[in-house]
Amino acid sequence: TGNYTETGTNLNINPDFPTVFEYYRKHTDPAVSAINSWWMSEGLGPYPALNYSRHGMYGPMYGANYFRPASTFGQLGLDYMNNGLTLQPDDVNRLKNIRNFLDSNFAKSADDLPGIVNNATDRDAIEAFMKDVLTRTANSQVEFPMPNGTAQYEMTGDLINIQYAWEVMKNFHPELLVINTFNLDTCHSDFTGYIQLMHKADYGVGWLWNKIQNDPVLQNDTIMICMPDHGRNQSPNNIYDSNGLRAYDHTTDDNSRRTWALIVGPSSKVNQGLVLGSAGNSVGETIDIVPTIAHILGFYDVIPGGMLPGMVLQQAFI
Repeated sequence: TGNYTETGTNLNINPDFPTVFEYYRKHTDPAVSAINSWWMSEGLGPYPALNYSRHGMYGPMYGANYFRPASTFGQLGLDYMNNGLTLQPDDVNRLKNIRNFLDSNFAKSADDLPGIVNNATDRDAIEAFMKDVLTRTANSQVEFPMPNGTAQYEMTGDLINIQYAWEVMKNFHPELLVINTFNLDTCHSDFTGYIQLMHKADYGVGWLWNKIQNDPVLQNDTIMICMPDHGRNQSPNNIYDSNGLRAYDHTTDDNSRRTWALIVGPSSKVNQGLVLGSAGNSVGETIDIVPTIAHILGFYDVIPGGMLPGMVLQQAFI
């Protein structure tokens, strides 16, 4: 949202402030449909609800499409596909007639329900995409972001999100896609596992960037931003893992607000090899990422004043 909030991580509720997806869809001219913006996350707490807000000026009509890949393309999705019905054109027409009859005789229609609305063409494209990816998943034909020879059971939830985010990117070439890497939040009790997950997430990010740079549509026309959502305490807690390493929490310690961001992109847009700031000399905050994305996509100047307290990270760009 580009705003600091106090929403608990166990509360599945849409945010009060507009999301970057809503700013993008409302303030981009000409207007763009939901198929151009995507949110991919794990299923904990508020994460599935971050594709649109409860803000009165924005909301679901400007939100992003959402996948939780571990569910949509995991065993749950495969079970739904296997139990699905194949409808003939006549059956589809009869169902449409029933829907039209019900919509014309009740005060509310299905279109009035809260949630993301895709037009008919985009909805059909997303349905075809899901069927294709589920079929390829069932046949182990979806490439996963691990080195050759690595067993698929080594995959993490983070890598699954990256894996299927790439499927979305290469199929729809959206202008805005955000991926949540959640598994790294294990430093509270298993520091060795935390380091292992960081290595895997690093590999996944590099894998995704290489895919982007080898795609004829996305190469040299994509900017990628990577950022942790917070830091960790300066001092460890009292939990030791099997290797004798102490774990870390993130609480009210000032170091928990100390983080970093990586911005990469074509040399015509992004400064190359530039390192800005340090642990003792901050050049930005986490709330600066949303205005920076708005700047990249060209709608920052038309967002109403006061909505985004952060700043554009101008030094990263040419």
